[in-house]
Amino acid sequence: MFTLVAFSELAGGTSEELCAAVVDETHRTSGDDLQIGALNKLIAAYAYSHALGDCRLVSPSLRAKADLYITPLVNDLGGYAPYYHNRIDYRGDCPITLVTNENLNAYTTVSEVSATQNRVIAIWLADGPITPVKGEILTVKAYATGKTIAQKAWTNFELTWEPDLAVGRYQIVGARCYMVHGGLFRFVPREASNRPGAVCIHESCLTVDEITRKGNMGIWCEFDSTLPPTLDALPNLVAGETEVYLRIDLIKMT
Repeated sequence: MFTLVAFSELAGGTSEELCAAVVDETHRTSGDDLQIGALNKLIAAYAYSHALGDCRLVSPSLRAKADLYITPLVNDLGGYAPYYHNRIDYRGDCPITLVTNENLNAYTTVSEVSATQNRVIAIWLADGPITPVKGEILTVKAYATGKTIAQKAWTNFELTWEPDLAVGRYQIVGARCYMVHGGLFRFVPREASNRPGAVCIHESCLTVDEITRKGNMGIWCEFDSTLPPTLDALPNLVAGETEVYLRIDLIKMT
C-alpha cells in the first residue's frame, strides 16, 4: 500500500527556504511540517518549480544519516524541462525508512522567483517495498470537471468514467493524468485510507514515467464499480484549473 502527500508554496526568494506542507486528511500537517504516519517507507519523491535548484528532505531520522536530495525538474525559461521522461526519483525496491510521528520538511532553492508557479514537492510513502503486479491490464478513460482547483491544496472531484465501467471489482494499477498546468493527482478510495497517485502532464502529447503505469508500482487500490474512488488534484500554477483527464490502468478482479 502506498500514498501520496505533498508540499506546495511560492518561493519567497533565491536563498534556501522551507516549503509549506499541503493540508491532508490522512496526515497531520502544521505549517512546514508533515507528520509521518503508519506508512513510513519513503518509496519515491518529486520536485518541480520554475528555476528550481536544489530540493532536500529533512527529518530527525534522516538527519542522523543524511539529508535526502531530490533531482529537481526545472521549468526553465524555454519551458522544455517538462518534456523529460524520467521525473520521479523512484526507490520502490529500496525504500528509506522514516520514523512514525516524526516531522518531515522540504527545503528548496530557486535561481529566479516566480509569481505564478508554486514549488511542488511530492512524497510517496508505503508500508514496505513495492512489488510490481502483472495480469490482464485494461486502460480506460475518466475525467473530472466542474470545479476550480485551488492552489496549494487538494481539490476533490467525482470521476466520470467514459463509458461506464462494467459491473465488478477492480484494482487500479497505474494511471496517466493531464491538467493544463500540470501538478499532482491522487485517487481517494472509499474503502481505504491511502491516497495513491502520481504526477500530471501539462500537454496531452507528453510521456509519463513508466513506473506509474501498467502495474509497475503494484496495486494502488481496489474498488467496486458501484463505489468508485474520487480524485484529488493539486496544480503547479496559481491560475485556476477546472478540468482533469485520465487514462486509468485496471485489472478486473470479478
